[in-house]
Order: sequence, then C-alpha cells, then structure tokens
Amino acid sequence: SFYVLATQWGGKGTTDGSFRTPYGSEIDDLNHIIYITDCRNARVQKFGLDGTLVGAWGTLGAGEGQLNTPADVKLDSDGKVYVVEERNHRVQIFDEDGGHIGFVGSYGMGAGEFNNPLGVALDSRNDLYVVDYGNHRIQKFSPDGNFLFSWGTYGTADGEFNGPYYIEIDSQDFVYVVDRDNHRVQKFTSEGEFVTKWGRNGGDGTSGYLEGEFDYPHEIAVGPDNNVYVADTYNGRIQVHTSEGEFVRTFEVSGWPKTVAVDQAGTVFVSDVLGVGGNVVSAWAVNLAGITEWSPPASVDPELPTLLSEFDVYPAAPDLTVHTGAAINYEPEWPLWSNGSEKDRFLLMPSNESVDISDSNKWDFPDGIKFFKTFSYARDGESAQRPRPIETRLIWKRDGDWTVASYLWKADGSDAELLDGSEPVDIPVVDSAGTAFRHIVPSREECNVCHQASPGFVLGFSEIQLNHQLPGHSSTQFSRLIESGTLSGFAGGPVAKVTDPDESTRLVKGYVQGNCVQCHNGGVAIDFGHETFLQNTVNVAGRDGILIVPGDPDQSSLYRLFSEGGMPPLGVQLIDRETVDLLGSWITELQN
Repeated sequence: SFYVLATQWGGKGTTDGSFRTPYGSEIDDLNHIIYITDCRNARVQKFGLDGTLVGAWGTLGAGEGQLNTPADVKLDSDGKVYVVEERNHRVQIFDEDGGHIGFVGSYGMGAGEFNNPLGVALDSRNDLYVVDYGNHRIQKFSPDGNFLFSWGTYGTADGEFNGPYYIEIDSQDFVYVVDRDNHRVQKFTSEGEFVTKWGRNGGDGTSGYLEGEFDYPHEIAVGPDNNVYVADTYNGRIQVHTSEGEFVRTFEVSGWPKTVAVDQAGTVFVSDVLGVGGNVVSAWAVNLAGITEWSPPASVDPELPTLLSEFDVYPAAPDLTVHTGAAINYEPEWPLWSNGSEKDRFLLMPSNESVDISDSNKWDFPDGIKFFKTFSYARDGESAQRPRPIETRLIWKRDGDWTVASYLWKADGSDAELLDGSEPVDIPVVDSAGTAFRHIVPSREECNVCHQASPGFVLGFSEIQLNHQLPGHSSTQFSRLIESGTLSGFAGGPVAKVTDPDESTRLVKGYVQGNCVQCHNGGVAIDFGHETFLQNTVNVAGRDGILIVPGDPDQSSLYRLFSEGGMPPLGVQLIDRETVDLLGSWITELQN
C-alpha cells in the first residue's frame, strides 16, 4: 500500500480530544499543529500532529467567540484563524489562541451575505474565499473583509454549482471547489474563471464508484506535491489527482471520511464519522517501502471478462428484470440475510447438460455451468420499488474446478466491472430509509471458505432450498426444474423441507438453515440442520455458553450472536432485527 496508518485519536464524545462530527481541518506546518472544527460540539480543537491536544475554544451561541456548527477552518499568513459557521451564516476571525478578532458576513442572498456557508480558503494575498453553499456560489473578500466579487449559480454546466462544499487554493492561487451534489471538483483562477473539472464522465454531475469518480465528496486539500486530495465520502476513500485532474491513486479509510489535510511530509490526516468507533482522526503516512512496489492490482483471471455485459446476462441494463433468454431463475426459500439486500439469482446451463441429483447429499454440476447473484439496494431519496444494483457475484465451473468472481456496478447501472478479489471491498450505502452502512464484497478466499464448507459448493441451490412454491405457480421450484430437464437423476421419494407444527419454530429453523448450515453442518462445526437443530442447541454448551436457554434469550449465546451482529459472520453490517425479535420471542416461550 502507498500509505500506512501512523496514528489515530479521538472518538465520539464531548470531552477534550473527542469529537461530535469533525467537519473541517487545517495544518499549520510551521508549528506542527492541526486545527479541526468539532461541528456538533461547537468548538475548534488544536492538536499536535501526533494527536496530542494543544488547545480548544468555542461554546454554542451567536456572540463573539461563540460558534454554531463550525464547518471549516483556515489560517492566513499572519497566523489569524478563520472559522466558517454554517448556522450563524458568517466567518469568524480569531487569533491562534482563540481570541475573537472580528466577523465577515451575515445571513442573506446579497453581496457579502451567506446562506449556510461551509468552506473557507485564503490565497497568497490573504484574500478570503467562502463557499456560499445555499446560494450555490463562491464569494471573495479582501484581507480586511470587504466584498470583492462572487461567481457561480445553480446548475451542472461549467462554473455552475449544486451544493458546493469545500474549497482549497494552491501555491499559484488556482482555486479548487468541491461541487458536492454534482459529484465533482471544479478548478478556477483567482478571478473565478473556469479552468477544468473532473469526476465521473469528466464531471458531468453524476456519481460513481470507479477510480476518478466521486460519490458526495467532502473536504479537499492540496499537498506539498501539488496534488489534489479529496475526501470521497460515500465511497469511503481518499482520492488523489494532479492539479489538472488526472487520477494518481486512491486509498480506502474506515467509515465516511469528512476532513482531509496533508502536511509537508506528505502525511494525510483524515477524520471520519462512521468507522470503527467513529469520530476519529487518522494520520496516514507515506509507505516508503511500498512506493516502488505499488501498482494497480492484476485481474483475478485473464479468462474472465472484465465487464459483466460480456456475459450478455442483462441485455437491457439497467433494467435487471430482463435476462438473457437462456437464464434459469431460482429463489431459495431461506436466503442469506446480506444486509436485507434485494437479490436476483439465475444460472446459465451449458447445452444438453443438467445437474445430476442422484446423490441427494452432493449434487454433481456440469462443467460450464454459471451461477449469477446480483445484490441491489433502494438508495436514499429513491423509490424502494426500484433498487439499484451494487454487485454481481459469479460462480463458474471450469475443468472440474469452481471459479468465483465479483463485478461492481457503475452508478448509472449500465454495466459492472470485474474486481480484483484479492481483498474484501466495502462500499458505503445509504438506503431508502436513510440507514447508512457498508455493503461488503468478500475476497475470493472468503467466498471459497463458505462455499467449500457446503456439499456441492453452490449455496441456496439445493433440494431443501428449492422445495417451495413461488407466487403464481402450483408446483415447487424443485419439481419444475426436474420437469424442464435442469435437474436429472431424481430417484423419487420424499423431498427435504423445513417443517414443524409450530410456525415460530419452523421460521427459526429455516433462518438457521439459510444462514448457518453452510458451515454448521456436522463437519467442522456443530450441526444446525433442521432435523437436529433443537437437540443440538437447547441446553447445549457452545463456545460462548449455552446455545439456547429455554425462557431466557439474554443467557442464550445463539441469541447474543444474532443480536450483536456476530452471525452470519461474513459480509453483514446490519442486524436482522425482525429475526432477532422472532428468535427472542421463540426462546422466551420455549419449554424444556
């Protein structure tokens, strides 16, 4: 990796050194100090570059020295500190110890007035630039606070803005503006003349997840190398470009990065609000040993298409309801939880082939068979009826062995690109309910661990999972797949199914069948199969205590695992609250 984590500090709270939404930052290289606006605590905090607290000031209010939603901080060449206050609609000027000096601006839409200002920057002449977020413009002031001029209006054209956020100025006085809701960076002269822009499709105003694309970027900084560093918030990473917008590199960080600042040594300081613990500042130092070794990752397999469209499985993308004519859809009765995502599953069968199910315990899949599973979420501000795809996983049998791969969808849903697969990838998502979480794409190794533990390798495509009716059909999927010739060799007799006279018990057994049995099948772990589930869990000691204590969910280790997010163990960030409630009620009513 080009960067390594050098140090980290903070945490959520109101005490000195902790944060409630760190929002803007500035480095004083001369004194080796970093200033951070602690937004919801209404204060500015100063730290040494090792995280040692040096000082802090500010209380909530509108008077001199008081702050309301401090969003950004910058220093001029004389050491004065400029803090932009979003909800006080002004810039407040302090000395380096927090002593009040003066104000610039007030609420309004006229010249020198602000509507929720966010970013602030100063050029080599100490002229002041303020991002007037709500008025979609940049305003420029003289060093003594007199209004000079402004530029920008609402829109997506060059020089127009849609919710501009933060601003930075390089050593040549070029101005870089994060045009947040247009998912791009725009570059201007100090007179407001447009120079260039970058983002998805050159900065057309749409979001994306690939290199050089942004999804609601936040703060921006210019490093000693004159490269431009951007906190690409919803993509969970920092992106680095040249001053002309050419992509240089990217690196992932924990949570949603909000602030970014770079010191003279090239160390990148990043704050986040949703990482492990949240509200922390991390310092990422240049990995000197890794600079000569760094290169883009190689493809997982040269024979795999780099684009999902090359399989011709979604000929009408982004409409995922249309598959290639050869696609055979299926839906397991007890699906894996996977953060509650919508899933589209189907297989492509080679000509004149079928799955031999004569051994009901281990189905024999023909060479060339491909299984596809697409994960989709309804996003924030979008209809829950039209979920957007984020990832498609492929399982492909070739020459007797299984190949696993993942394809990451572009933001517009037009296609998906092959991931390297050497490491897990997590992608920030805000769903239609406004819940923020990260969709986790497992590495190839993690995929193989789960699939190899299951007889037949393929999860969700088995007798017990297919033995149910889908709406609009009078027979089970299992029966219809036999009739169509997809499955062959069935010897007849009873077909496996999760059953129980008690409906709650049946639902608990079924959920465990879909989420646990791939590993807990009597091989290397205790058997959670539906026929033995009760005898292997009720009053049975597991690694972390009694698995199920009748009448007492809190003392049941299985309940604790599900309620704390410990099961399923991979690829899950959101807890399935509906199932946790079901399991808790079921254990409460359970009798010895």
